[in-house]
Amino acid sequence: MRAATEFVVDAIPVPLYVSDHAPVDPADGPPVLLLHGLLTSGQAWKSVIPSLPGSRRVIVPDLRGHGRSGAAANDVRLDELTDDLFRVLDALDVPRATLVGLSLGGLVCLRAAVRHPQRVAALALVATPASPETVESGARRLATLEAMDRLGKRPVLRGMASWLFGGTTRRHSPEVVEAWLESLDSADPIAIRRTAQAALRRSDARPWLGRVHVPALVVAGAQDAVVSAEDVAALAGGLPLGQLCELPDAGHLVPLERPEALGLALEGWIVAADGPSSPDAGGADARTSA
Repeated sequence: MRAATEFVVDAIPVPLYVSDHAPVDPADGPPVLLLHGLLTSGQAWKSVIPSLPGSRRVIVPDLRGHGRSGAAANDVRLDELTDDLFRVLDALDVPRATLVGLSLGGLVCLRAAVRHPQRVAALALVATPASPETVESGARRLATLEAMDRLGKRPVLRGMASWLFGGTTRRHSPEVVEAWLESLDSADPIAIRRTAQAALRRSDARPWLGRVHVPALVVAGAQDAVVSAEDVAALAGGLPLGQLCELPDAGHLVPLERPEALGLALEGWIVAADGPSSPDAGGADARTSA
């Protein structure tokens, strides 16, 4: 059983809540940072963490406007969330980590690997899109989030569950969906919408995937209705050291739907991914060209 320390990084402009899990075996290898996606929190990884290598420290932050982190005063950009990731690593004196991100969290981890490759040991992207949001789908998703103000969170979120969770989960594990709904009872819809802009306004990642020269695992839920199979293939194929892992019976929220299977896939990959730093590690901040 890992001992966890919970604290707040007093970052500017938003305080960030972090759960820091100590290794249960003698420490060996870079810490693992797990970053959740929209409409979840660091708690999404709760059932994944026990399957990760016992020799690794595991760091779990909450994104702005999610969990117990502070809410942004304005719409959030992807690079601001990437800055938050590095603020957390700096606060914990972690020079280099293995990054694992879900959806928006994956986009943040991917951007981090481009901006500061020397600080990323390996990269796992779970249910993460490579292509930009289209105007039509972006407008539709934003309208859905805005409907929470008029209709209430529960009815809108219950409708969103039909495409965030795979059919297998909805049919055979409805308690997973109910637990997710309950976890968002105290969430601030405005804060969520502001953070969502980082995903809705994202640029096309495909042209710069070739710059990420670290071991990379792309994990897809076979029933994901948010990220297409074509997008998954483009992401895995575009990363020079990328490999694809598809988990059956999972939709978009893989850590909630198949936590043990995801944890086991990550465990084997994390151990195998240990190796030298990226050959492109030079310390330059590449945000302007990403």
